[in-house]
Amino acid sequence: MKRILFILMCVVLSTFAIADFNNDFQDIKVNSEGQRLTGPVGTLFKNVHMNIYIDQNNGEELIVGIVIKDKIISSINLEELDDPSLNVYTSESAIQEMSTAQDLLLSVKKAVAEEKITYESVGFFNKIKFAFISLFLDFDEDDGDVDDENNVVIEETSDENSISSTVDDDDLDDEEETEEDTVNVDETDEEVVEVEVEEVVDDGLPKTHVVEMTSIGFDEDVITVSVDDTVEWKNSRSDGYKNAMIIGTMWCRDVKSGIYEPESSYQYTFTQTGTCIIVDGIFTTETMKVVVEE
Repeated sequence: MKRILFILMCVVLSTFAIADFNNDFQDIKVNSEGQRLTGPVGTLFKNVHMNIYIDQNNGEELIVGIVIKDKIISSINLEELDDPSLNVYTSESAIQEMSTAQDLLLSVKKAVAEEKITYESVGFFNKIKFAFISLFLDFDEDDGDVDDENNVVIEETSDENSISSTVDDDDLDDEEETEEDTVNVDETDEEVVEVEVEEVVDDGLPKTHVVEMTSIGFDEDVITVSVDDTVEWKNSRSDGYKNAMIIGTMWCRDVKSGIYEPESSYQYTFTQTGTCIIVDGIFTTETMKVVVEE
């Protein structure tokens, strides 16, 4: 989740609970300013003045000005920058749609393709610089994706090693036929041992799901819970930034903790179905998804 528009939309924008934005903005500002962008994103956005224009459902426009200097977010304010190098345009409905999608990155790519997210570089050199945004989106594909529909990936695992190889479907069919023709089955008398398996019964009672907050973010990217279940975010950090903070977005904006210390926890009980994004208030580029089902 640390790539170009994915960061812009799913981290910066998804932290903006628009319906209650003014109340939450100071928390967002405090926990975002000073954060360092790393990897390709840090390289591309090393020094950027960015305006984000959000068309709200009530017809008004929200403008967020972000200044990134030497790969560090130096300021986020609710005002338009006079000297932007990049302007990003989107809408509240588009942000809501992305924040509830099962695949956030795919949703961002789709929004860009459908022009629900657009961007404009200001100045000749910035136009050259930000022309690489589409390339970064392409590079976000998982390394394990299958490139050819005629190929399949076979993974064989053992206690000592893990082997991954790519073979053609026709080769697999030939091997299966050969095995059927050549394998001899040894018939031996074996004692059949009946093992009684205890059936796990869901008692239907509300449950508590524990998510560990580590030094690199959440230990779960996605969790699925039921209505009336509770999610507990436990601060298990022991080095670096040791404090933790939870910020919910969109319809989960009531999921909001203060800053809490290691070995402490924050809990929230979900009472309605839906999907929302939870932002790590300390490491603001780290998010997770909570899916609430009946």
